[in-house]
Amino acid sequence: YKNNRFELKQYSQAKIIKRFFNKNDKLNFLDVGCFDGTLLKELNKNFKKSSFFGLEISSNFKKIFPKYRNFNFFDDIKKVKEFGKKIDCVIFSDSIMYIEKLDEFLKNIYEILNDDGIIFIQIPNIKNNSLTSLIGDQFIIPTETTLRNIFSLFQFKIKRKISNNTEKNQVFIAKKTDVKNVKLKKDKTIIESLKKNKLLGNNIIKYKKFNLFIFGATLSAAFVDQTLSNSNSFLDENPLKVGKYFRNNKVYHPSLIKKNSNVMIAYG
Repeated sequence: YKNNRFELKQYSQAKIIKRFFNKNDKLNFLDVGCFDGTLLKELNKNFKKSSFFGLEISSNFKKIFPKYRNFNFFDDIKKVKEFGKKIDCVIFSDSIMYIEKLDEFLKNIYEILNDDGIIFIQIPNIKNNSLTSLIGDQFIIPTETTLRNIFSLFQFKIKRKISNNTEKNQVFIAKKTDVKNVKLKKDKTIIESLKKNKLLGNNIIKYKKFNLFIFGATLSAAFVDQTLSNSNSFLDENPLKVGKYFRNNKVYHPSLIKKNSNVMIAYG
């Protein structure tokens, strides 16, 4: 919530990307893990002469993807290559960790990216929230150091970091490089995050004897529920979640609980 209005994360992402291009240029944007194309629609407001490509692993997303004339949907990076357009900006918005064969994928990205093109990368800040190291469907657990290592192996270099360590997410800009002698750096971020998680679990376990209402249907709430392994319920103010089930337990609106109930706020 900013300047008396709600702003989607795609608004701030587009604001960053705009810095690197002239709005009158005829550009090609590729959003990897585009979902419903919201970020591409936001970019379309600023780059009217450009083309926008969305990539999702399932073709089912095509149903909710924008039907604009300058928008194209793909379900395979090889089809993007076959389309024959050089890309000026590749976007990984919280998506790079879900790519199964990342080595092959980055080789394809290198081929389709213009020599002066950029790669926009956003990842969770594991130092700010150690629980992100526990997300089970990730193929990699990205940190700043591991990201720099991986991209350098495929002749990319992270040129800029556009965030600080106190923020929820980290944003980086990468470009092509011709440097082939790669020196990888060691990284203890994941080990340190697992230690933090263990400490957090030890602080929570003392509440095992209580039947709790856990506020939120989030990663933090799931961690509390998993740690306590007892009969808990969840609270959430989001009307799309109330009445549904999270981790096989019902989600209630906060107004429905009694005054003597035990509530855990699972934040921070």
